[in-house]
Amino acid sequence: MSNAPEPDAPPDGDAVAGRALTDRNTVADIGTLRARIARLEAGSAAGAAGERTPAAPSVLLGVAELDAVLGGGLRRGALHEVRSADADGPLAFGFALALAARLAANRPALIVTTVDGAGEWGRPYGPGLAAFGLDPGGLLFVETRRPREALWAAEEGLASRALSAVVAEIRGDPAVVDLTATRRLALRAARNGGTALLVRPGTADGLSAARTRWRVAPLALAGPDAAAFALPPAWALPPPAWAVDLERNAARPGGRFALTWRPDERLFASADAGDIRPALPRPAPAAPAGGATREGTLAQDTAVLRFRRTG
Repeated sequence: MSNAPEPDAPPDGDAVAGRALTDRNTVADIGTLRARIARLEAGSAAGAAGERTPAAPSVLLGVAELDAVLGGGLRRGALHEVRSADADGPLAFGFALALAARLAANRPALIVTTVDGAGEWGRPYGPGLAAFGLDPGGLLFVETRRPREALWAAEEGLASRALSAVVAEIRGDPAVVDLTATRRLALRAARNGGTALLVRPGTADGLSAARTRWRVAPLALAGPDAAAFALPPAWALPPPAWAVDLERNAARPGGRFALTWRPDERLFASADAGDIRPALPRPAPAAPAGGATREGTLAQDTAVLRFRRTG
């Protein structure tokens, strides 16, 4: 009787075929996953059906030099970051709203703020937004308690193709606003074509996945038009103005710009060129209490609204 071990039974043919098929499927799945990650990292994420999202167009801001530096205007479907000193938070927020107005294209926008910012600087005011060139009826507002919730709301907003832009204001340097969080915003914007505008007053220099990074500061009006604003009576407010430093730009090196905003045209203008307009076309004296001019006739271009006496 032999003590030699018995040879192993030949493997079952169906089992071998099943293992081979599983291995091939695994390799295919890994290859598909790697391809998808590569597309995401390139900023052109594939959709659920595996189709590429067309490259988002750009929108001109109205200043030829700035638009040229941006490579043809502000890129849609990307993350743009606006930074400022903490005390200049409303200034940075206003700049982001001006960018959102340029991006509107008859679509609504989402505005995300935190309780911290609202308590310090107040909340957006409807008539003020209208005077700034924005339709309050086309804006959705979300106010959160914590920065993490603001990031979540912004990311969910960017998942909607109905929105033209998402403006998210997060004050300071919370730990949750890191490179990973900004990358998620950038990828979501690229996937669905919306534009993310992240406003960060009081933040230090940190890593970000933003396509552009703007640092804004107040701009002191100068030139021939500036004196008119200082003359009493103060018949009009000066237009919004910013000293802008384009610190990061994916297209080409940035630069420094002095910009003003024209709410009636929803366009930026260069303050360096002396192209600063008052909010009204010309100075106009206040109408007399009785609604008539000194000559006793009602001014042709003056509308007088009388209030009914009460009490």
